[in-house]
Amino acid sequence: MEFWFSEFHTPDVKHSIRVNKQLYSKQSDYQRIDIFETPEFGRVLTLDGNVMLTERDEFIYDEMIVHVPMAVHREAKDILVIGAGDGGVVRELTRYDRVERIDLVEMDPQVVEACRAYLPGNACRMDDRRVHIYFENALKFIRQCEEEYDLIIVDSSDPFGPSEGLFTREFYGSCFNALKEDGIMVNQQGSPFYAEDASAMQRSHKRIASTFPISRVYQAHIPTFAAGYWLFGFASKKYHPIDDLDATAWKALNMRTRYYTTKLHIGAFYLPVFSGGDAAGSGGTLMLYPNVETFIGCDSSYRAADIVLYGAPFDSTTSYRPGARFGPAAMRHESYGLETYSPYQDKDLTDIKVFDSGDMELCFGSSESALKDIEARAETILQDGKFPLLLGGEHLVTLGAVRAAAHKYPAMHIIHFDAHADLRDDYLGAKLSHACVLRRCHDLIGDGRIHQFCIRSGDRAEFEFAAQHTEMHKFDFTGLAELTEQLCESKVPVYLTIDLDCLDPSCFPGTGTPEAGGVSFLQLLDAIRTVTKANIVAADLNELAPTLDTTGVSTATACKVLRETLIALDKGWPGFQV
Repeated sequence: MEFWFSEFHTPDVKHSIRVNKQLYSKQSDYQRIDIFETPEFGRVLTLDGNVMLTERDEFIYDEMIVHVPMAVHREAKDILVIGAGDGGVVRELTRYDRVERIDLVEMDPQVVEACRAYLPGNACRMDDRRVHIYFENALKFIRQCEEEYDLIIVDSSDPFGPSEGLFTREFYGSCFNALKEDGIMVNQQGSPFYAEDASAMQRSHKRIASTFPISRVYQAHIPTFAAGYWLFGFASKKYHPIDDLDATAWKALNMRTRYYTTKLHIGAFYLPVFSGGDAAGSGGTLMLYPNVETFIGCDSSYRAADIVLYGAPFDSTTSYRPGARFGPAAMRHESYGLETYSPYQDKDLTDIKVFDSGDMELCFGSSESALKDIEARAETILQDGKFPLLLGGEHLVTLGAVRAAAHKYPAMHIIHFDAHADLRDDYLGAKLSHACVLRRCHDLIGDGRIHQFCIRSGDRAEFEFAAQHTEMHKFDFTGLAELTEQLCESKVPVYLTIDLDCLDPSCFPGTGTPEAGGVSFLQLLDAIRTVTKANIVAADLNELAPTLDTTGVSTATACKVLRETLIALDKGWPGFQV
């Protein structure tokens, strides 16, 4: 008589493995633990009827959850592992000579006992002098930690049952606090193939993304896991999982792996479409898919949307105080404290079709590379007949979007709201700087087509340049109504760029270079409602630095400006479309 073990992936799908014999079975205080001997996968560990690992394919999981962060953080010495009582993650970590401490927090001592006895290939390094095992609740343990670890690996089974607390926003916040200033957290995200698993994965990632400034997802293919396809989360305070990968240094370690390579490392972060990645559609058009956390009310599909939000979290040329890279994510997160209804315009965001494509992954080491990526995204949105609205980031990101819009609309004008002229030919020798963005835009479209308002800061040369080449209105919006009327009559395409530091610091202190003497929120709102009567073909909103205003007022103001801008833009787009 044959003996088979079956794991249900859904009520309609199960994965079955033929079993030679059952080696271990015990009901602990937390879960049922079983270990089977199988002809195809060797020994198999299950918890509550779910496969945790097999001798045949466990190396894939262990290598991808360990070597990915260790190849990025080259100084990781103090490491916390949560779960992973089988010992596989610990085994991989002990291969690094630089590791000084591994704290393993496992809820269930019976898991460790069973694996020591029946899975020695996994548990073989549990007695390493650097390993310290704590049998306690991980939530309670992590709450006591403050800037203690370089790396936290969360090897929890799934977001249901005893491990549910390890997928909460509170837990991720505690992990953030427990990490040093350049720390990394890696966790398993589950399979995106089945609907219930995908929803759990999205909830988890949303919570991580709201906690860490850098949050990415990567993949591995594991035969015995649901659908044979698994995702991991990479969250970091400082390091980017691809940009900061030191492949040469990792290869110099001469580690023998069976799955992980540095080339695979890079490829693992490029996800298939159903997992949230991008793909080439018909005619080479880049298809966009929903962001995990969207701005409130902006939940239309890309196909149905009239307006498309896209974020550019870039602030590498900031001359004074960085932080604008966190602006787009903060606006999405905090938008849920905002109503979708505008009492100013008696209209609701739910009345219009807006798609939020999330933040782009931009190269911080190269301004030109970042600008090219922004240009490509804006070009795709324009080609698909939709309105692109860019969320910065520092003001330099505007240049990428303007390049795309100017290519489609050669006669385009620019209306610019800002405290700063941004007309320097270079800043400290750099031609691509937030202080030069409108000068570079002038290089594209020429004299008389840039209209600047609220300008109250710049060097003498900038104001002299403006007198000859742009139309500058200092301090406020005087002349905007007349200009808008002229643009309406001519039906000329217009790009609108709003630097939020046009607002006075009394209502918007959270920006890199605040300037006294700015306009009020109501004045800006009136200006937006006025200028959007023209043929606006693209727009951006930038320079929120949420970390510079701990009160949250600046972020709330930025959210409100975005809501009002979206509603004001919705006037039968695509409008004139000359």
